[in-house]
Amino acid sequence: MVLKFYDSHFHVTHDEEKANKIVMKMDLSIMLSGLIADKKWTQVEAAEKLGD
Repeated sequence: MVLKFYDSHFHVTHDEEKANKIVMKMDLSIMLSGLIADKKWTQVEAAEKLGD
């Protein structure tokens, strides 16, 4: 998955910089969740591998 810019509902309620940060955090969250699921890591394993 590649991070990319797109307008979101956050761009209506926040300034562009804040909205972009929110969207990026959400994208990273989704990517990490997918990685953890693909690797079938437990919560403890994920914390150890990703540095707490």
